[in-house]
Amino acid sequence: MITALHPLLLWGATAIAVPILIHLLLRQRPRPRPWAAMRWLLAAAQAAQRRYRLTNLLLLFLRCLIVLLVALAIARPALPGFGGGDRLVLVIDRSASMGARGSDPGPLASVKALLATVELDYRSVTLVGVADDVQQFSVGSTNDLRTALGRLDVSELPGGLERASTGELANQLTGFIGNGADVVLISDFQQDDAAQLTALLTPRCRTLSRLVAGKQSPNAVVAGITSLGDLRPEQPGELVMLVTGEASGVELAIDDGAYLPISGATTAAGRLHVALPPMSAGSHNLRLRLIDTGLLYDNILELPIQVRAQVPILAVSDHTDYLIASLMADDAAFNRKIIQAPALAAEPMPNDGLLALRTPVADGKRIADWLRTGGVLWAPLALLRADQDLRELVSDIRDGDGQRPGGAYRTGQTDIDEVLGVGVRESVPSFTLPTSTTPVLWAGEAPLMVRLPIGGGHLIVELTDLVPDESLRARGTFPLWINRLARRVTAELAMPTFWQAGQPAASNTILRRGAQSLSVIAGQPLLLAPGAWLNKDQRAIVVVPSQTEGILQQDVPRGAVSTFAEALPKRPGSDWSLAIAIAALMAAVGEGLFAAWAGKAYGSRSDHAAANSGENFKTGNIAA
Repeated sequence: MITALHPLLLWGATAIAVPILIHLLLRQRPRPRPWAAMRWLLAAAQAAQRRYRLTNLLLLFLRCLIVLLVALAIARPALPGFGGGDRLVLVIDRSASMGARGSDPGPLASVKALLATVELDYRSVTLVGVADDVQQFSVGSTNDLRTALGRLDVSELPGGLERASTGELANQLTGFIGNGADVVLISDFQQDDAAQLTALLTPRCRTLSRLVAGKQSPNAVVAGITSLGDLRPEQPGELVMLVTGEASGVELAIDDGAYLPISGATTAAGRLHVALPPMSAGSHNLRLRLIDTGLLYDNILELPIQVRAQVPILAVSDHTDYLIASLMADDAAFNRKIIQAPALAAEPMPNDGLLALRTPVADGKRIADWLRTGGVLWAPLALLRADQDLRELVSDIRDGDGQRPGGAYRTGQTDIDEVLGVGVRESVPSFTLPTSTTPVLWAGEAPLMVRLPIGGGHLIVELTDLVPDESLRARGTFPLWINRLARRVTAELAMPTFWQAGQPAASNTILRRGAQSLSVIAGQPLLLAPGAWLNKDQRAIVVVPSQTEGILQQDVPRGAVSTFAEALPKRPGSDWSLAIAIAALMAAVGEGLFAAWAGKAYGSRSDHAAANSGENFKTGNIAA
C-alpha cells in the first residue's frame, strides 16, 4: 500500500483532466465543403491524419504523466518494500524514572541493550535524548547509533518527554527531527503520556509511535524528615524520615563512610524511625538509603547535621527567675552568659543560640532583626508588647474575653508530664492565637506558653506570668523540660530547608554544591539532583527526590506499544519524492522535444504531400 507524507495533496493528480480537456476542446473539426478540385488534396490529408492521431495521443500521454508526477512528488509517497527506510529518529526519555530499579538495571538499560543488537533498515538513524535538555547523541548509520549508546545515560533530574513539547527544547527537538522521518518516542510513560509532544511532531513525521520501556512496580520514596531531635556528643539519637511506599530496610553512612544497615528501624503511618549511633561534636553529613525493589533514584537522603556540646545562651535580666535558674543549672548543655540591659548594646547576639529577655531593653530593633535571620528569643508577652520594636512580633496574639478554665500542666512529653501533671492551674487568661502558633505548655486545654516562627527564627512567648505557679515551678522535671525545649528549638535553627525536585522553587537564590553553582528562580521547576546544597546565606537546603517521579504504577498510554517491532512501520520504504520530481522534469523535457520534432516533421511532410498531389493532378497520375 502506498503511503504519503501529505496524502490530501494526492487530489492534485486530478489535474490530469486539464490537458485532456484542452486536447478535446482544441481539436480541429473542419467543415466539409464540396469542391471537385480538393478531392485530390483530401486523399493526402487523410493519409497524414492517421500519423497525426498517434503523435497527438503520445503528446497527451506525456502531458498527463507530467501532471501526475508533479502531484505525486508534492505528496511525497513512500512505497513499502521498495528499498530501505529513509530516516528513523529515536527520541528517548532520560529522566530519573528510567534508571535502575532494585536489582533491575532499569528501562533505559534495556532499551540500550535492544538497540545494540537490532537491525534497522534505514539509510540514517538519529538518537535524541530528553532530560533537562534535548541532546542529539548520534546521526548516521546503525554503527554510529551503537557507538553513541555508551554516552546515553540516565539523568538525576525528574521530568518526562513532555518537557520537550514547549519552548526552546521543542525548537531543538524539531530541528533534530526535521521532516518526513519515522519517529519512535521511547519512555516508561510514568510521568506523562507524551500527548502534547505527539501533537507537535505528528505533522512533521512520516510515522510516529510510542514504545513503552519498563513495567509498573511498587516503589518507596524518601520525602524528607519530620524530627531530628537534639543530638549530643557521644550519645545515640533518632531521626524520623517521611517515606512514601514500603521499604524493607534502611542503610546509613556517616560522612565519607560506607553504607551500613540500621537495625531496629520501624515504620508507622509513613514515618520511618531510624536510630542514630553516637557521634562526636561538630558537623556531620548523613546519607540514608532505603532498601526496596523500586527506583533507586529516590532512595537516598543527604542530610547535614550538627552534634552540639553546648548551646550559646545570652540572658538579659536584673534578677534570677525560673527560666534563668533552669538554664544555669546544666553546665554541660549551655554556654551561658547573664548581662543587664545596658550591656546588651556592646554584646554580640548568640549565633544559632537563645536570647532570654527578662527585662526591658533599648535594642528592640536589633533583637527583632537578629531573630528574623535565625535565632531563638524567649520572653513574656507583656514585655514584648511594651517595646515599640518588639510588639510587632506578637501583634497577631490578641486578648480574649476574661479567663478560661485551666487544668493539669502538660507539655506533650510523657516522662515530663507524669510528674508535671500533678500540678494544676484553675484558670488561664483567654487569647486568640494565629494559626502558625504551636503551644508548648498547657494548663488543661488552655495554652500557657507558645512558639511562633519569625522569619528564620523562633519566638517563645509566655502568655501569662508563671511566677505565681508555685506548683509548676516546684516540680523537679520543670527545669529539665525548659532545658530540653531550649536545646530542641535552637537545634531546629541548624536544620536545613527541604525543597522537592521538580516542584516550583520557594525563592530566588544561588545554590552551591562543591564546585557546582546554579541560579534558582522562584516559581520555576527545581531541576536539581537530590542532595544537600548551600544557599547564598550559607544555609543548608536539602533537595529531596521528586515524589511524582517515584510513581511507577501509571497506566500505559492508549496506542502505545510494548515491542520494538510494533513501533516500527511494516517494511518501511524510501521517500520517492525526489526521484519522482526528477522523472517529472525529464518527462517535461521529453514532451517539449517530442512536440518540437512533431511540429517540424509533420509540417514538412504536409507541404511535400500537397506538392506531390498537385503534380499528380497535372500529369493525370491520380485516379479518378
